Amino acid sequence: NDGSGDQHNLPFSGTVDWPRLVRTIAESSYVKPLSLEVTMGNFVFEDEDGEEIQGVIEYIEDDIATVVDDEEGEWEIATDELSKA
Repeated sequence: NDGSGDQHNLPFSGTVDWPRLVRTIAESSYVKPLSLEVTMGNFVFEDEDGEEIQGVIEYIEDDIATVVDDEEGEWEIATDELSKA
């Protein structure tokens, strides 16, 4: 997420311009599912009370995407444009 290797960090960490990336995908003709491969192995995350992760969730829900529960009970994140496909 910072260009130094294949880190698999959580979204919105590192140097990726996430709003620009999501907007670019949403404005494109791409309509297939997206998959993010993340791990916690390389990520130092000190958030004992869950405030930081709650902030990320709210940012996704309010500003970038809609979180939906699919028919199999798995969570998916899709922008409004992508969810129309």
